[in-house]
Amino acid sequence: MSHEAYMVMPHEAEYMIENLTPLPLQSMGSAEFMRLHGDVEKLNLQAHQSAKLKSDNFVVESLLTFKKLPVLIYNLLANELWKEKVFPTLADYGDAASMRTYFVLYHEAVLCNLLEVSFYHEHVVESLDDETLMEVVDYCMRKITWLIQTPRDVFRTQTTFHKSGQDIVRELDTASRADELRRQWLELEFRVSVQCVTILRRVLDKHDALLSFVALLENPPWTYKAPDNTWKKFDHQKWTQVAPCDLLQITTTEAQPWIALYFLVCSKAARDQYQLTSFRKNQVLRVRKYLNDVMLDQLPLLADVQRFLDELAIVQLNPNAVSAAAKLVMEVVPVIRTALVREYRAQYTQLGVAYLDACASINRQDDMKTLADVYNMDGLDDLLDSGGGATSFPTDQNQPNQTPPVKRSPLSVNLVISNHDHHHMQKIIALDDSNCDSVEQCVICDVVLSSETVVDTTDGKYFRS
Repeated sequence: MSHEAYMVMPHEAEYMIENLTPLPLQSMGSAEFMRLHGDVEKLNLQAHQSAKLKSDNFVVESLLTFKKLPVLIYNLLANELWKEKVFPTLADYGDAASMRTYFVLYHEAVLCNLLEVSFYHEHVVESLDDETLMEVVDYCMRKITWLIQTPRDVFRTQTTFHKSGQDIVRELDTASRADELRRQWLELEFRVSVQCVTILRRVLDKHDALLSFVALLENPPWTYKAPDNTWKKFDHQKWTQVAPCDLLQITTTEAQPWIALYFLVCSKAARDQYQLTSFRKNQVLRVRKYLNDVMLDQLPLLADVQRFLDELAIVQLNPNAVSAAAKLVMEVVPVIRTALVREYRAQYTQLGVAYLDACASINRQDDMKTLADVYNMDGLDDLLDSGGGATSFPTDQNQPNQTPPVKRSPLSVNLVISNHDHHHMQKIIALDDSNCDSVEQCVICDVVLSSETVVDTTDGKYFRS
């Protein structure tokens, strides 16, 4: 990959990573937090670009070199605790406070996404000590437990995942800032929880993860049937419509719990540590009905799972048997999360008040400039269009209907406004009464036919250039 194609240059990535520091709860939303958030987002995008192009992932290697993975995990746990304990205490959001709060909510998703792409490298997982891995496993299990116990109707009615453009506009017009932040929290929590399925598959060791995966396979949150009998699947961080004839085609997201199940039941090391009881046996056997020829053709390794389940069905378990694991009197327990909870146990309300007081002095334009700086990078559109990392635009390759789309003119056109003499054109610039008369603006519209991409909306398909 040429240097011009990098979203972040290697020496810039090393500088950003070297300056990553732990963030306590009282620093959430501060200027230091915004700096770190921007750096982590850039590193995350570059890591996904390197993974997509199958090139040297210098971001992941630098995280190992400078030993910053534990810092990312600490910040992930601190951000999670802030969302869980401090965020519900907030009230009376102003414009600046609502935007800054969204940054804090979104930061957890960025950290989780960066860890997800890092943990695809086996040596990264092996570099972490037992205590840090236990923290990651506990974190993933909390998210997966939330995903299992949250009613599917909540995702249908309280998010914009399955709503038309008109419904979303009406909802945004009537929702308060608090309601909008609550919706954004719910959508981000869903995305993070799905990412945790992948992370847990890479690092699972303890917990009753096996039965959690069984529950996800029986009632998958990443599959949705609309009232009009159309189907959608959540893959590559976006919902994609699926034709009925393609419903049995496994997506990357759907494959994760199956692969985890394979390692849990077919690995001797895992079986030796897992005590099978009559209850667990009956629960695990519930997934046997999903293993058919179509499934085995796509994931041949599941043939071993099928064989194990067939053998398990005829095994008589002794209900009084006690495994070696049950005799264990000492084991590794998570300490970072416990220490954070102990340190801030009685301070959540005070932290919320201090946070809103600090937001009162925030200049909203500074946050807009931060947005422009983070997302004004070469190659970003290509990464999002390809579904390489975070939420991407749906393209024609993702749709089940392969008939040629009909060209139509879009009902509206989004113009990028920037200072024309700026070397790197900003994609976002904030105007208000204080600067709209003094800032000279230039609007440039260039249409490159070779770059046109098919975009599928609720109103039909059109070509985006």
